[in-house]
Amino acid sequence: MLNDMRIDLHDMSGAQAFQGLSNAHELDLTVYDVSCLLLTDEMEAPLITVDQKLIERAETGKVNGYEG
Repeated sequence: MLNDMRIDLHDMSGAQAFQGLSNAHELDLTVYDVSCLLLTDEMEAPLITVDQKLIERAETGKVNGYEG
């Protein structure tokens, strides 16, 4: 079943990982949440979530590397 799913993997550079960790700490988000924001930017995809805290942080524009 998993072999039938199309799943793309995206590597983070060391600098991106460090940036994500710094953002997560500064904005009280998980590294996973910040990674999702950075990935949506990289893929030029919309952020689709019901996580109000993540939406608010994304809207502030304070996540380094995230343009929104």
